[in-house]
Amino acid sequence: MPHSTRRRVGVAVAVDATPVLCRLVPAVMTLLGRSNWWFARWLDRIVSNFSIEGDEWFRARDEAARGERAEQPTGPAQRVPDDTVPT
Repeated sequence: MPHSTRRRVGVAVAVDATPVLCRLVPAVMTLLGRSNWWFARWLDRIVSNFSIEGDEWFRARDEAARGERAEQPTGPAQRVPDDTVPT
């Protein structure tokens, strides 16, 4: 394929994709509403569950930290005497 033909094909693809991605896809998503986010149950069992933002990881980390704090003794040996606290 000559160089100028490749350039023309690239421009045609970009010009064609712009209205589709910027206008058609959002319009169809708006028309579909909540059903746009429907996911088949059988497919949900097959596809692994992952979080892009790591919500589950942060939740597990916070729960583990709360558990460690609950296990630490808070008896008199753990308290700092009042006379050692700077004023």
